[in-house]
Amino acid sequence: MARLFEGNSGTSSYDPATGKFNEVNSLLNSAGELMKPFKYADLTDFAKKVDLSLAGNMMDCGECHVGGGAMQYVPYTVLGARTPLRNIKTTDVNGSGPILKTDITAFNYFIDNYDVDGDGNKNEVMHIDYANTGVMEVDCFMCHLQGYQYEERNTVLRKAKIDATRAVGAGFATANTLVWAPTADEAPAGYGNTVVYDAAKLSEDVNGHAIIPSSFFANFVKRTPASENCASCHMGEYAVDWKKRGDHWEGEHDYEVHYMYGCMGCHERMPTAAQPGPFTSEDGGLYPQMGTGLLGHDPAKGNAPYSSLYNGNDNVAFKGCEGCHLTGTNGAEQFGAPDPTAAHQAAGLTARIVQSGIDGVANISHIDLMDCSACHSRKISSSVWNTGGAVVDATGADPVGRLADHENQYVDRNNMTDRTGLSWYNGKLLRVGILNTMFYRDKNDIDFDANLDGRGGGMDALLMTQVLAVNEANGWKSLTEDTHGNVTAAAIDARVAAMNAAVDGWAGVTGKAQTKLSFMGVPFKDQHSVSPAALAWGANGCADCHAAGSEFYRGAMRMVGDDMTMYWNDDFVPYTKANGSTQPTDFHPNTKNKVANRSIAVTATNGTLSLDADGDGTPESYKTVRDVDRSEALYEGTFMTNADFADSYSSTGAIGFAGNEKGWLLKVQAKNTETGVITTRTRAVSGNVADLTALLANLGGFATGDFEFTITDNGAGGITLTADPGYQVRLHPQADSGNFLIANAQWKAAPVKGINGVDYAGRDAWLAYLDTLSNAAAFGIGVDPVAVFSAPATEVTVNTAFDFVADTNANTQGTFTYSWLMNDGNGTTLTGATASHTFTTTGSFLVTLYVEDEEGKRAADSKYVKVVAPAPDTTISYSQIAGTNSAEVTFGNMPTHTRLLLYWGDGTYQWVTDDQTDLTVTKAFRAVSTYDKGTYYQYLTRVYVYNGSSRVDYETATITLNK
Repeated sequence: MARLFEGNSGTSSYDPATGKFNEVNSLLNSAGELMKPFKYADLTDFAKKVDLSLAGNMMDCGECHVGGGAMQYVPYTVLGARTPLRNIKTTDVNGSGPILKTDITAFNYFIDNYDVDGDGNKNEVMHIDYANTGVMEVDCFMCHLQGYQYEERNTVLRKAKIDATRAVGAGFATANTLVWAPTADEAPAGYGNTVVYDAAKLSEDVNGHAIIPSSFFANFVKRTPASENCASCHMGEYAVDWKKRGDHWEGEHDYEVHYMYGCMGCHERMPTAAQPGPFTSEDGGLYPQMGTGLLGHDPAKGNAPYSSLYNGNDNVAFKGCEGCHLTGTNGAEQFGAPDPTAAHQAAGLTARIVQSGIDGVANISHIDLMDCSACHSRKISSSVWNTGGAVVDATGADPVGRLADHENQYVDRNNMTDRTGLSWYNGKLLRVGILNTMFYRDKNDIDFDANLDGRGGGMDALLMTQVLAVNEANGWKSLTEDTHGNVTAAAIDARVAAMNAAVDGWAGVTGKAQTKLSFMGVPFKDQHSVSPAALAWGANGCADCHAAGSEFYRGAMRMVGDDMTMYWNDDFVPYTKANGSTQPTDFHPNTKNKVANRSIAVTATNGTLSLDADGDGTPESYKTVRDVDRSEALYEGTFMTNADFADSYSSTGAIGFAGNEKGWLLKVQAKNTETGVITTRTRAVSGNVADLTALLANLGGFATGDFEFTITDNGAGGITLTADPGYQVRLHPQADSGNFLIANAQWKAAPVKGINGVDYAGRDAWLAYLDTLSNAAAFGIGVDPVAVFSAPATEVTVNTAFDFVADTNANTQGTFTYSWLMNDGNGTTLTGATASHTFTTTGSFLVTLYVEDEEGKRAADSKYVKVVAPAPDTTISYSQIAGTNSAEVTFGNMPTHTRLLLYWGDGTYQWVTDDQTDLTVTKAFRAVSTYDKGTYYQYLTRVYVYNGSSRVDYETATITLNK
């Protein structure tokens, strides 16, 4: 693109004392000046480093931009202090003075991609005077005028007649006949800010000035934008959302209910306490700042990956599926939408038989796990109105002049029926369309900066203006257009050679450029193509998805257009490396796994093809783009997670040094083993190094003990990361462990547990498991729970723990939760099949067991439990009276009582009225033969303790009396 302002780089913030990169204000330059326009050395410097400057952005991206912001003002942090672009020649800009013609900046110069002066040179640098061309002021009619003339508007826009776009788009005027002469330094006066009005469409005021008639506003200007206006930028064929997600309606789309509600049926903001009206600023409030979560005049936008509006403004006041089908009005039109809850319940989709994590605990439902789009955006039609984009071919301009081609028939998907995929986002499954961008980049990672941005060694993407210049010189368009979709190795080789020669020439070197092609696959959410419930995934039962032959989470996804083939020799390189530079991938690294701790690395450019391309009768071996299975974008081949903290880790091989080491990142996490506190330390290799000794020297104190660890030579060409005493270490997920061959310090194999308790090591095993889950009844769907438990067979003692045990064998199909209500006056509730409870008061209590299954159905069983006081431990002791067959017998530690029944064991008994804790009775025992043991008599004495009529204790003792 282009550099707008001077500013500090992120690397300037490194603090070696703490091992961290501190936050940097990149809008401040080294002198502390805020947002000072960056000046290029000269026109040649500008041409080498810029493809879209601010003016170029207006003429390109402005085709769908309503204007305002940076297309009308020079950006500044204080909105009221922004300088209008019209005035930059005469007015101070951000405290840096005016921007004169001699100041070559991205504000007043552009690359003439659209050949505004008609000289055939699309790579020249041209000066723009906004006083003559106009600027992109906000054009309300783009959204609100029925019948807005987009094509006519964009035609004058491509000629830099920028002010004219508003009148021409509204249909009030046509462009003037002024031309930007090839020999002129800039556009002539009036070039872009005068038009030829159509008097028949205008009225006059009392002063004879042209005005828009009031009937025009009454008849054609709509407060709520018409869908046709939205579609011109978003959903028409080849528009931005079309290429990302494909057409969204079946053939007879005029009768599809969601289509009939139009775009604003969902995207018109719902009023909230923070946003009381449909347009905050219009209704008298302050226009909110971006990122505050308030939308101002903008339509609401849903929550989708890779489509961010601006942070806090995403998914704000938006009416998604739930807004009509579940939450009702809630400030939005309900449209009488049916509530699908009962149907979902009947299908088992609300049953808690799914896990939110990977630990095997079934705690959520299918509805919780999946976005509505996962099942209901199926793209069921095979009609011609069911196309979509497969590839953005950035190897050349399209017929209009945009610097990438996504408008030829070869990059299309002719039929999108069931051609979408799935992807994880915030722990949920989304239906997505995979859009692949094919672009040139330079693979000289050692000593070359191909796009001259000051950052070499990083697989530079070539500037689109560089690509345009080479194509113009050779009469080329995009690869797919020129080859009619049959992109051959010979065609690629020819362009790569031309790119290498041109890039070397611009850089003033020889043999440095190493141009390659890359694919970048991005899964964009497909949330519009709503299938009827009868045709949604799962309508025919679990086996719709959970079967080896199903194409819900399996099935080939074509990565290129239906009429496109590609093969090459060695001219492609992966888009990037993910997971600590350990895995090449052609997908965006934000394509994450379910728990979002790792990227899903998918390589699509590793296909092979045997073809006799040269016609000699012997097939040659080529590489090609292969189809990607849906499951590859969901699950890694081997499941991995963060490594454990350990005392040390060591490289698994010898580190390779090729001269591209600058920027390698070490990010170490050190855990205090006593407190558990984790501290992160960071260090980037600051320059290319030749060997391990030089690497360690470059790391300096970071390696030698400034922090909680050391990094040393492991004696085998690698490094050893060793924790200090009291610490353990591992690498942070952002570290470049692959470069240091120490991925074992960053990742470890981690099987995913199914809800059946079995561990699965990777994608193939997991898919085989998912295929078996096609019997709903096996998970208890449609089976009622049963609650059974046994009450204690005897009384329960107060203040003594007792285990209540549910009969788990009564429930064999499904997932169950057990809870207990004790009704003990304290509101006690317990969970678990076995619950231990201590009653603190005596009495009779109703204990209830509740069993709830995965569908939310409940069963109950209740029983009374009697809680009694503990039996005191009464004692019996005695002392024989010398020379007699009598004894003093003491009954001690007796509970509260009113009388005693004493069985002396000699055939006699007696009642004693008594309420004392201890009682001593003198007893003369009968000396008869029945109790005679030779040298002594022996008696089994018993005491029964009564409190009123209730017996509260009982004790026995053997009394032995010597003769």
